[in-house]
Amino acid sequence: MSLINFLSEIEWNFSYGVFQGTIERSESVAAILGNADSGILPVKSSELSGSQQTKLAWFVDEEYVKFRVLNITEPI
Repeated sequence: MSLINFLSEIEWNFSYGVFQGTIERSESVAAILGNADSGILPVKSSELSGSQQTKLAWFVDEEYVKFRVLNITEPI
């Protein structure tokens, strides 16, 4: 699974002032995130869109992986 497909599979919602995402654990998710229980996933946009960077914190919660947006930089 490519990173772009992975990100599009995450179900996002905005709750209590926090942008959060959830995806079911699977082998394809483990291929992107590895086998750790938590981490930070840096996502960099293409040069054409201004080199914007996003950092997503993630952690495993039973059969799901949950995400929170830590920060999004301004496009350059």
